Amino acid sequence: DDARRAALLRRLLKIGLVSSVATVLLLLLAAPRITEASSVRWVRGLSLTLLASTAGRIIVGFSQGVNAVSSTAWRVGLAALAGVALLVLLAGAYGTAGWLAGRLAAEVVTLLSLSGFAVAWWRRAGGQAPASSVALVRSGVPIAASLLVRAAQDSFVVLMLGWIGRPVREVGLYGLSHLVVFPLLLVPGVLSNLMIPHYVRSLVN
Repeated sequence: DDARRAALLRRLLKIGLVSSVATVLLLLLAAPRITEASSVRWVRGLSLTLLASTAGRIIVGFSQGVNAVSSTAWRVGLAALAGVALLVLLAGAYGTAGWLAGRLAAEVVTLLSLSGFAVAWWRRAGGQAPASSVALVRSGVPIAASLLVRAAQDSFVVLMLGWIGRPVREVGLYGLSHLVVFPLLLVPGVLSNLMIPHYVRSLVN
């Protein structure tokens, strides 16, 4: 029922918050030892996006699970467009520092666009006990592994451009073009995530 689903959302958000904070602390402690001094501020800045992006992805995934994509898809789409606009404006005005601020702002805008949906479901939990955290973490390992591979795949080209010594401007333009294309891929991605579960259920039934 809705109370159990809401309790599940609460537990997932708490797990996401704890894991994100632990990752951020690890990055902040390890950054001075694994990268150059000039890059430490970038690691610190980008690590903060984990807090917003993790919560946003959990809420989007939950909305798909409760068949409420129609109420979140348009919000995420508009937030993505607004995030790209912020990123371009801040990067154009303040250079690399503006890009970093825009990256964080884009994640925050996306999270804020989903906050109403998340709060409404959060209040439905009442005193319902959620599923075991251990069971949830175990079930999420394959998904986490796939996301890690996807993140590595998305970042590989940018890292290679930097490694072979391409100009910073060229690397930045490639990264920006990738972000501009992302909203265009969002619609088919949402549609596939909505249609595939229905199709599988129809085959089972």
